[in-house]
Parts: sequence; C-alpha cells; structure tokens
Amino acid sequence: RGALALNSEVHFVPGGYLALAPVDGERATLNLVVDRARLPRGREALAGFFAEHLERAQDLRGRFPPPASVAIRVCGPLAARTRAQTFDGAALVGDACGYVDPITGEGTFFAMRGAALLAGCLDRALRAGRSERAALAPYLAARRREFGHRLALALLLQRGLRHPRVIAGVLALLPARPRL
Repeated sequence: RGALALNSEVHFVPGGYLALAPVDGERATLNLVVDRARLPRGREALAGFFAEHLERAQDLRGRFPPPASVAIRVCGPLAARTRAQTFDGAALVGDACGYVDPITGEGTFFAMRGAALLAGCLDRALRAGRSERAALAPYLAARRREFGHRLALALLLQRGLRHPRVIAGVLALLPARPRL
C-alpha cells in the first residue's frame, strides 16, 4: 500500500531504528535494528514486536502490509570488532575489518574505498618484495584518515540507540558537519 522508497530511509523509534531500502519499484526491505536484549523470545512474538516499532514510525504508517502477513527474518548479532586488519601476507577490507552499523549507509563505500586504499599500499609492498604486516602499515594509516571520523560517528549513533537524546544531538550536528 502507498508509495515505497525511491531512496533508502532511516526512521528512529524509541529503542532502535527502521531502515527502508528499495529492491525495485514495487518492493523494499524494511529492517528493524534493536538491541539484542530487547528481542522477544520465540518467532511468533516477532511480528507483534515489529508491528509495535513500525507503528512508532509515523512516516512509515500505511506504507506496508501488516507484519503478520509478510515473512520476517532475523539475523544477528552483527556487531563485531577486529583487533587487527593486517597480518603477514594478508589484509582485511570492508566488513571483515569490523562491523559498521548500516545506519550511516556507507558500508559499500567503506568496502570499495578500503579496497582502493589497500590496492595502492599492496602494490608498493609487493614491488618492494615485502608481504609482512609492517609493509601494510600505510594502509592502516590511510584507513584511519579516511574512515576514522565516520566510524566514530557510527559508533556514537549505535550507542545512542539506548539514549534518544544522544541520537537527537548527533543528528543535529550533521547539517553543520557535511563531512560526517
């Protein structure tokens, strides 16, 4: 019912957020992201839990069939961190470097830009006949420069899901800080 998203949308609700992503002109995915501890036990309770949160997102009301009438899938937890992104003879890029909350919508950018950063560093290391971890240190420095501020923002937003005032404050900063 109603118009689906032409672009991705994020709708904050108490205790989490709903992320809407178009699949094609007539279909979209709607994801509810909440703290794992808040999920109800048992699959049958998920539709009601989802419906409660969907009802709280006023801009989404009436745009979707009732949650009880569609397939609900659950996955997670997704949040994982890595202690290292480079090793002797190997390096990580994208989500393998650590979870980035999809709230920022930059996961593909992180993966593609990270691969480009690694490619330049890797080319120089291999031309020098080096494959040890230390030879990939410039990749780590480039990742910090490129992604550090964005990753900090994503972490703040993630933690802020438990504190609506934090979310409101962070979102209020964004218009004045377009780089974020």
